[in-house]
Amino acid sequence: AEIKKEYPHKITVNLAERIPIGTWCFQYKCYYFDDQGALWGKALRSSGSLLLIVEDNNESISNPTKIEPGLLESIKKIVAGFDTINLGIKGIEIQASSINDIRINTTKEYYILANTDSDINKQLDILRIFLKNKGEDFHPTYIDIRIEGRVYYK
Repeated sequence: AEIKKEYPHKITVNLAERIPIGTWCFQYKCYYFDDQGALWGKALRSSGSLLLIVEDNNESISNPTKIEPGLLESIKKIVAGFDTINLGIKGIEIQASSINDIRINTTKEYYILANTDSDINKQLDILRIFLKNKGEDFHPTYIDIRIEGRVYYK
């Protein structure tokens, strides 16, 4: 909401409707975020399965208002790519101890490690091919696609 006072007797109120695509949590505070990366309101950590939940463990952000555009684009690419792989996302964690590494918690029993410095689409293409070759009986603990053109798993 934006409120402007125009003299002598006028007030203008402009409202912008935001549609949340997920919740972004910093330590103990969670906010809704939209397609442009704007953070607003207070959200519950468990807002349900309809919204993407991002856990940002970086301690350097004290009063967030907007998500860094490059990071937001990477996360949107991941969500779109997982739809084509037919793999669900429980949530995304931004690791505090590593630079640009993210952990994608899947609806399967494993998680995936990716890196936002590398081309996300190439990482997802490699993952798609890898999972297709492994088949349905494949049950790893995790899959690491951070190194371009390679897949590591345990």
